[in-house]
This record gives sequence, C-alpha cells and structure tokens, in this order.
Amino acid sequence: MDAMFEGGAGRPGFAPRGWANRIDWSLVFSALSVVTIGIIYVAGATLDSRGSGMAIRQLLYAAAGAAAMIGIMRLDYRKLLNAAPLLYLATLLLLCGVLFTRPVNGARSWYDLKIVRFQPSEIAKIVTVLTLAYYIMYRDNYRRLSGLAVPLAIAAVPMGLILKQPDLGTTIVFVPMFAAMLFAAGARLIHLAAVGAAGAAGLAAMWFTIMKDYQKRRVLAWLFPDQYRSAEAWQLIQAQAA
Repeated sequence: MDAMFEGGAGRPGFAPRGWANRIDWSLVFSALSVVTIGIIYVAGATLDSRGSGMAIRQLLYAAAGAAAMIGIMRLDYRKLLNAAPLLYLATLLLLCGVLFTRPVNGARSWYDLKIVRFQPSEIAKIVTVLTLAYYIMYRDNYRRLSGLAVPLAIAAVPMGLILKQPDLGTTIVFVPMFAAMLFAAGARLIHLAAVGAAGAAGLAAMWFTIMKDYQKRRVLAWLFPDQYRSAEAWQLIQAQAA
C-alpha cells in the first residue's frame, strides 16, 4: 500500500500516475449502487409531499461525498495519521462548543452556518478512528488489560461529550467501532469482554440515573416494537412492511 502513495513527478505525498488502476472498483461500484438505490427510495417516498426536492438534495450530497472521497484517496494516509492528535483536539473543541448553541428539538448537536448545518459528532467518528489507529500503530500494550485504558479514554471523551448533547444513538456507535479496532489490532478477546461487561454495567446504571424517558422508550421500542408501534417503533414497523 505504501507504494501507492509514493510521490511522483515532483509531487511528494500524492500517488503517481495510474493510481486509478489500483482502486478496488468493485467496492466503489457497490457503494455507488447503495447510494443510487437510496436516492430512488427517497424520491419514491417523498414525491407526493415534497416533490423532487428531497431526492435532488440527496443527490447533491452524494456528489459532494464522491468528490471528497476522490480527494481523500489522493491524500497520503500517513500524513493524515500524523495529524490525528491535532484533529482529535480540534474535534473535542467543536464538541464542547456545540453544547453552547441553540437547541434543536431538545438537543444541542448542530452548528448552523446558515448555508449548511453540520454535526461535529459525525466528524468525531472519523477522527476517533484515526486517533485510535495512531495510538495503536506505535504501541503494543493494548494486548494487556491495563493497556486498554488509554484507547478507552480516547473513545470515551468524545462519547461523553456527545451523550451530553444528548445524542445516545451516535454515542452507542462508538462502542462497536472501538471493539472492532482493538480486536483487529490484536487485543485479547477476554480483555475486550471485560471492558464490555463494565460498559454494560455502566449502561444499566445510566438507565436509573441520567437517561431521559424518551431515550428509555426508544430502547424499549427496539426490544418490544409491537407495544410501541403507534409511536417510537412506527418507523421500524413501516420499514419492515416496506
């Protein structure tokens, strides 16, 4: 993979000519297929009520995402990893700052730049992965139970700030992400299970302390959708029917 990013023609850090030949086009085609199907479904679901505006907006988002993907593919991943600590600190500042914004539907999760709104928690997902990779790359102490403390802290800080917004759904996304990265890196399964057990105990404590009623209803609707089919589980039931 390193050869793919070696500089060429006086442009260090960028792939030489012919980089497109090294792309896994089957993966790109699969991603584009999923995006295309999604846009078709959005168009079909909103055509009567909102015209084609929603589908066009999703199409523009997809085009912007494709452009960002191409740009990132040309970037030397090693430079991105080296910048991970600074990106992590900048992301934590964004997560702290959003807590002082005006709430939307009871949550302070968005920066409204008038032209566009964005959630720093989405950036935090990517940056946390990069930061964990940066830490894991230079150490092997995560193979011991005590060595999981620092990686756990790296993931826990943004998780705590996102939970404060509150955004329980996004917070939970970090759990499998953390476990998958450490497991792939070589952490022992029994150690990850111990961390998972501690996390489960923490979730149980959260149920009786800081979780809001609507958050509890969402969990219960996931477990018992038929009992909440007219409210929290309505979307789940409709998706199954579709």
